Amino acid sequence: MSGRKKTAVKKAESPELKQLKAISAELRYIRRELDANIYKPFWKRAVSSFGTGVVKGVGLIIGTTVIAAIVIFLLQQLVDWAGLGDVAQQWIQSTPASIEILD
Repeated sequence: MSGRKKTAVKKAESPELKQLKAISAELRYIRRELDANIYKPFWKRAVSSFGTGVVKGVGLIIGTTVIAAIVIFLLQQLVDWAGLGDVAQQWIQSTPASIEILD
């Protein structure tokens, strides 16, 4: 054996090899994240699903309320524009004697 020290020689890595190493590292990260999310305990998945359902329900309620308010507002504007408010008010205030009943 000779008394020479081994010197570390870095081999030049090709761009393709660097890219493959980066992809491999990214795939390992994705696998760890998937394993952490897929194999959660049942109660954590249940709480998460319940929370998601609550948020969807609240969104549905708020969205429906806003849409209904817009529709009612537009109908009120249509009635005012067409002058149907006076006709409806007179019809409501009319006495039963003035309403003809067909026999």
